[in-house]
Amino acid sequence: MDGSTGSKIHSGAARFGRRTPVSHNWPAAPVFLSVGHLWGCNIAKRGRREENDSAAIQRMVDLLEADPTLSDREAALRAVTGLAGNPARHAERVRKKHHRLKQAGQLPKGGEVGLIERRSVGIRDLYDTFNTRIEETRQELAQAEKHAQALGVDLTEDLLALSRALENRKESLGYIVYGPVDIAVSAFRQRGVHDPEEAVAQYQQAIQERKRISELLEAVKKVRSLRFTLGLE
Repeated sequence: MDGSTGSKIHSGAARFGRRTPVSHNWPAAPVFLSVGHLWGCNIAKRGRREENDSAAIQRMVDLLEADPTLSDREAALRAVTGLAGNPARHAERVRKKHHRLKQAGQLPKGGEVGLIERRSVGIRDLYDTFNTRIEETRQELAQAEKHAQALGVDLTEDLLALSRALENRKESLGYIVYGPVDIAVSAFRQRGVHDPEEAVAQYQQAIQERKRISELLEAVKKVRSLRFTLGLE
């Protein structure tokens, strides 16, 4: 086949929609994010900005109280130092918020008085948080003890010693349940079990016993952990 014939065939294929494969470096398809995702991102950004602005306004108040000769613009610019982005834009936003709060009489206190007040509030809030956590832990402990007792655990025992005994039993059962078969067979024969069906029955019992031991162990560990958290152990 000569060159002219090949050219005709190629052009004919093109007319009927059949083209020679050609590699193209097409741009990647755009990724469209859901409205909910974008809304969540905007809320998160807004929350971080509000938090940063509150801290910047506090710094601005402290700066102006320490040096009344500073202008609002200069104090705002110093207050936003360290914020990512355009410092001038941040400073202008903070300055306007500072002005609105000042007009409304809602500026935070500055200087030593403001610091003492903020730390006092922080101490009280932290104590409230601790008290809430303690109460929640007490309730959780009551539920954990009730569950352990339902499983047959005597909570008046030494729970540390009980935990160790349960762990040892769980480990020994693990050799039979998950270890090589010859280890399980050797253990059964040492117990005087020579019938294979009886050995299989004991193997299945070991599976169930290990599950129960695991449940008991987790219940005891949880009670011990919660008691330790509350300073009861």
